[in-house]
Amino acid sequence: MKDKLTNLRMAMDKSVFKGEKFTSQHKQEVLKNIKRKKRKNEWFPRILSATLAIIFVVSGTYLIIGELNDSTEYADPSQVPNSNIEPSPIPDLNGKATKPSLPEEEIKDTLFDLTSIEEQAYDNFKKDLDLAHLADLEPISVAKLHIYSSYNQDTEVLYALYTDREERILWTKEEDEIIPESDRGSKEQILALFEGFENGTFIKTSEYEGYIEFKTSEDAETKSGFQMIQNVDGIWQVAFMPIQ
Repeated sequence: MKDKLTNLRMAMDKSVFKGEKFTSQHKQEVLKNIKRKKRKNEWFPRILSATLAIIFVVSGTYLIIGELNDSTEYADPSQVPNSNIEPSPIPDLNGKATKPSLPEEEIKDTLFDLTSIEEQAYDNFKKDLDLAHLADLEPISVAKLHIYSSYNQDTEVLYALYTDREERILWTKEEDEIIPESDRGSKEQILALFEGFENGTFIKTSEYEGYIEFKTSEDAETKSGFQMIQNVDGIWQVAFMPIQ
């Protein structure tokens, strides 16, 4: 059998494979072709990855710029769109719901000023709550001290300025101390309610009673009243629930 295969190989070399040899040169050419194809296959994924990375960076940059523009669009208050929401009703000192007479942006941001005499009386009264410090004050000055103490959340002074006539006392100091801060009115509400108070006029209605008539603003159509009561020593004090 071996002799037959050998003879067959010799016969093929003389006929079909005559002159065809796989030399070392053929081997080198095959290796070059394999390496060339391998290099082409390696470059394609690299190029694709680089392209995707560039697209990702560019897209991220545009998104960040867009976010920055949105956050600074209304940095200037004048660019903020007007709101159609009406101001909420605010409670007055009688617990009634009222609306500010002016839009919020037009309400002044500070309370009226105390005169030097009023300021001195307030400082002295705050130290010991002695009504003698109020003896020379007009009704409107005592009322201003009451509103001033409310604005500054000085509840001890606030209660001490109420009338001490027993028949006109509506709640005790202990009861006043447990009134929630949210029920006393915010500074904005006090400013809106008493904006024009310092220009009010005192009107006496009886031997020891009267009220201060005032407008919450120059454009207000109606006037408000702030009740005052004179004690047995002739000193003016604020009535409980003074707003008429």
